[in-house]
Amino acid sequence: MRGLTRRVYLLAACIMALAGLLAAVNAEDGDSFDLPDALYILLNEGRVERYGVGAGGVSEVTPEDAFVIDFGVAPDGRWLAFRTQDGLYVQDMARADDIPTRLDDAATASFPPYRRGGQTIAWSPRGGVIAYTTEFGARVVTGLTSNEAGFTNIAVSPLEHLEWSTDGLFLAARADDNVWWIYRRDGREMVLAGALPSSVGAAWLDNTRLIFAPENGGLYLIDFADQNRQIEIQAPPRLYRLPAVRADGEIAVFTRLSGQDDIAEDEAFLRRLTLDDERGTIIDTAEVAIDLRGQTWAPRGELLIAFRDSGLALTNPQTGANLPLPTAQAVAFGWGNKRGEPSTTLNVDGFVLGDDVLGVTQIWRITPEAAPQMLTDGFEDVVAYAVSRDRRRMAYIAEGALWAVDMSAGDFAPRQLFAVADDAGGLTFDAAGDALFYHSEGGLWRGEWAGESGEPSLVLPPDGRASYRNPHYAPNVNAMLIQVVDDNEQIAFYDVVSGALIRLGAYDGATWLSDGRVIAWRNVADSAEAYLIDPNSNPPNMARLLRLESEHIEAVRQVDLVNIRLVTSIAGARAPTFMRIINTPITGADVSTIDVLPALIDTVLSPDGERAVGGAGFNRLLYDSATEQTLEMPVNTRRFTWASP
Repeated sequence: MRGLTRRVYLLAACIMALAGLLAAVNAEDGDSFDLPDALYILLNEGRVERYGVGAGGVSEVTPEDAFVIDFGVAPDGRWLAFRTQDGLYVQDMARADDIPTRLDDAATASFPPYRRGGQTIAWSPRGGVIAYTTEFGARVVTGLTSNEAGFTNIAVSPLEHLEWSTDGLFLAARADDNVWWIYRRDGREMVLAGALPSSVGAAWLDNTRLIFAPENGGLYLIDFADQNRQIEIQAPPRLYRLPAVRADGEIAVFTRLSGQDDIAEDEAFLRRLTLDDERGTIIDTAEVAIDLRGQTWAPRGELLIAFRDSGLALTNPQTGANLPLPTAQAVAFGWGNKRGEPSTTLNVDGFVLGDDVLGVTQIWRITPEAAPQMLTDGFEDVVAYAVSRDRRRMAYIAEGALWAVDMSAGDFAPRQLFAVADDAGGLTFDAAGDALFYHSEGGLWRGEWAGESGEPSLVLPPDGRASYRNPHYAPNVNAMLIQVVDDNEQIAFYDVVSGALIRLGAYDGATWLSDGRVIAWRNVADSAEAYLIDPNSNPPNMARLLRLESEHIEAVRQVDLVNIRLVTSIAGARAPTFMRIINTPITGADVSTIDVLPALIDTVLSPDGERAVGGAGFNRLLYDSATEQTLEMPVNTRRFTWASP
């Protein structure tokens, strides 16, 4: 009955959501619109809201007490830079408890002289540099990924729009009257590389070549790596406007005849081109004239967006269909993730916690062959789950109870074992997969997967001010690693047979090795250390395995009898960064880099240590480092578990 009731509710919710969706994304003539990416809108009251795609929904992303003047979203869709009267800040939107960091104070951060739909705060494509317009020109902060910020100023006339080249080497800046200034980044300095007296829009073809459209006609390519050599793509006197480079390399641009009087002065027709030997070859030209006033391209060059009638509107450049957006209080906008579209499938095999369309946390099955399958269907969040080492059994905590599932039966048919307290969590199987341990009410509890004992038993009660959390059973001995919480937090070894509890020290994480020893790690301000601990010795024997400078340890996994793999991140970075997968022998002799991947949340290494998965971007979409793809559903993923141990 529980599952049937939820399915009826979901059907009703989907019908209502579908009705709203159809009303929101269909223009008057029936053309359908899909947001190419998450749309961020700055409201007149100083708040930034995010309009997600799919199940993303609407959310406020800036602090309640901040009156935001302008903002820019990083290329990974996770980091936000915003300006207030107190200065320039950066914030990790994927972490709800993140406190924004001030990069620049009010006196030097200044304010944007214009907000006309241009990008006044622009992250470089790799995320380590931010440029922002000021009343004196522009200001650039570098070194964000190395936690060594440095600033430089660009003194020029007031700017409307900033745009980095594809690899962040050049910065194009648009001023009044469609004048463009081009700067080359040289370390922390910005050097003037060229100027365009007139261009109605411009688009980077690659890291050094810019496509521009002079106001008096023609379409050109300028190469800043080749003495600013210019190539004529399309000849004047035909006028060209707003060039864009699409993902497939095709050029989209608007065109009209000089002096053409059968359309309005601000209208033009979409033309699609390819570049062959730097010469433009026309693919086709649309038949509907588009009003270009205030228009800018949305990501991927398939839609236009502009302020219309005190709000925003999307336009299909091919058909001219318009869709007003419900954003009457908008004063500026920006787009989210610029690194490609999520996929409906992912080439990984495992389980993960993630939110359904109603925002309820469920368990999902991820396989390479099909779209993710939602295994649970309750109205309340799944707060914890565990899979036995042989992957034949699963247990999870939801709706005030512990549930068991026989995965070898071929279908997902949970049975309730017993009720648990509201604070229950931290679920783990024993090595054989017969017993379950979890924390609740400050202590550790045990239940039988078969359910023969009826109620759970308290095996480790709280001791005075000390409580116990997050048990992690060893793979081949009757012992657990647990978290002890009192005046501080420590990792402890708990012998299930004898009941002995041995505190190992304060660490950020710990995991078992196959021989019963433990790898524990500790992150400090600008470094990290990993230790090899033998908890079976008396007292426990501890030796430092490695020390990493300027990095933090995020995950550790043993891959064979002699090697371990670690995922590391840049310590203290306040911008999109990269992680490393590194290898070291258990003896700690050498460290070698296996792979480099974007920074993720809740990262998990594969059994062979060759790839990692974790949450990416604002919505914490599941990301696979092997294929460099993200999965569009579920959102807010965490606690990924591989299907094979």
